[in-house]
Amino acid sequence: MPKYDIIIQVTETNQINNSFDSIKLDDAGKQEYFVILAYILLSFNWNDIFIMSTQIVVLSASLEDYIEAIYHIITKKQVARSKDIATCLSVSRASVTEALRTLSKKSLINYAPYEPITLTPLGKSTAEDVIFRHDALKDFFTKVLAIDPKTAEVGACRVEHAAPPEVIQRMIAFIDFLKICPRGGDDLLKGFADYCKHGTTRNDCGECISSCNLQTSK
Repeated sequence: MPKYDIIIQVTETNQINNSFDSIKLDDAGKQEYFVILAYILLSFNWNDIFIMSTQIVVLSASLEDYIEAIYHIITKKQVARSKDIATCLSVSRASVTEALRTLSKKSLINYAPYEPITLTPLGKSTAEDVIFRHDALKDFFTKVLAIDPKTAEVGACRVEHAAPPEVIQRMIAFIDFLKICPRGGDDLLKGFADYCKHGTTRNDCGECISSCNLQTSK
């Protein structure tokens, strides 16, 4: 049985028939419509339809590192190549090939041996999600916890794979809150950085509390 005949049988419901009745199509017209509809459905790239309806794909920590590296390389060079990825992640070309095949199967990259690598729309959004988590974590580590940028970078790389979205969003909100709250602000962040560095506060805590009370009473 031809494929379009199967689609016609599945698609032809009472609801559709009712709609045809409303526009006065005869049986021949209905059959012709279904053949055209079947042709259109069979012509669709269902892989693209899946990409359009899905924003990100959950990956292992290793694959997240790969797609993040691919994203950064493409940003700089328009396309990525296996040797660039291997250099970026300090891994073997064989490991890169295996990872690329897996990412390709998940419809995240356009990949063929010896050809330049590009991201699909789904791959781009997935990579951007990983990078967003990384940047948010690093921002929190440096601005709130006063950790040096190099250590914060290493920490963000490790935590980004495990931190749920709710945790990331709450950390971002906390940074914003500290900046606008009269009891917080940049002075609080700088004060905490000094405390971590020297083991003491920059100012007398009593004076600080009095200043906060004065600001909140205005």
